[in-house]
Amino acid sequence: MSVQPTQLVTETLNERQARVLTLAELKEKLDAMEGVQFKQFNSITDYHSLMFDLGIIARRLRSASDRSKFYRLIEASLYGGISSAITRSLRDYLLPENSGVRKAFQDMEAALRENRMTLEAIRVTQSDRDLFKHLISEATNYVAADYMRHANERRVHLDKALEFRRELYTSRKQLAAEQYKHVDMARELGEHNGAEGDLEADYQAASDHLNLVQTALRQQEKIERY
Repeated sequence: MSVQPTQLVTETLNERQARVLTLAELKEKLDAMEGVQFKQFNSITDYHSLMFDLGIIARRLRSASDRSKFYRLIEASLYGGISSAITRSLRDYLLPENSGVRKAFQDMEAALRENRMTLEAIRVTQSDRDLFKHLISEATNYVAADYMRHANERRVHLDKALEFRRELYTSRKQLAAEQYKHVDMARELGEHNGAEGDLEADYQAASDHLNLVQTALRQQEKIERY
């Protein structure tokens, strides 16, 4: 959570008014915040010594003169103006230039450039991957659609083949039935032909017998006439 320093040491009464917290109220407020430690210094010298140890200020500011010059520097920076004389007199209270910091910033800038180039390469790669993924998806859809089309055509052909097979099986059954019927009719015709031959033989025998009888009767009549 980001908290402004003024929010820590003041209490807002309304939009235009605020009051400074007492030391006890400030300690109670900071103790309620997680990760915040309240530490009270016995003197301003001890406070400046800690600031020096943390690397925030360039000197320990043990004397009132040193502290006055440092406060003038802070005041001048707050009000937006500082003379060359003040700059020369307060130069010793500023943190010295650290070449290692400059090198670190240069390395950070180089790393940032590398990161930007890497991010751009990642974006290009992501774009290429998305395009390749889209092509694969479209190709998969095309293959799937083509497979379904061939599957549907194959099913139609199979249905027609099964229908033709059923018709062929029905035709074969009808042909077999007709063949059996033809055999039966041929057998019946043979039987009829055989019976007709027997009848013709009987008829011929009866006709011959009739002729003999008629001849005998005529002979008998001739004998009786003589």
